[in-house]
Amino acid sequence: MVSISPPGGHEPTTTMPPKHKILIVDDEAPIRLLIAQVLAARGYDVKTAENGAEAIQMANHEAFHLIMTDLIMPGHDGIETILALRAKHPKTRIIAMSGGFHGGKQTYLPLAGKIGACHTLAKPFGIASLMEAVSGALGCGPSLAVA
Repeated sequence: MVSISPPGGHEPTTTMPPKHKILIVDDEAPIRLLIAQVLAARGYDVKTAENGAEAIQMANHEAFHLIMTDLIMPGHDGIETILALRAKHPKTRIIAMSGGFHGGKQTYLPLAGKIGACHTLAKPFGIASLMEAVSGALGCGPSLAVA
């Protein structure tokens, strides 16, 4: 687990509330850390997990406004992770991310949307798409009170 905070002394560069808690789940460390750094620089409280099992354990001990999960990971894949999170944490917003294709067609992202992801992102994606998805996901569904 890695916790990323905004750089000291710098104001967030967005109008989003700076205390939204976001968990980034991806087995690829460079992607996980890049997303975390981008969001932390914009004032979000960001933590990371390298797989679905770790994410579920973290979510069971700490409330998150938003969980962004890759779909193709070893162990608990993203679909299993979303299902487990939905069962125990139905108010947590979820963004599914994937660059994986099956038979030349992206099949995992539509499934993720059907089982509870607010938004989906096909990899690779840019910062503008990331921020649009995060803003949209934080605006969907019932509000979550996080202590």
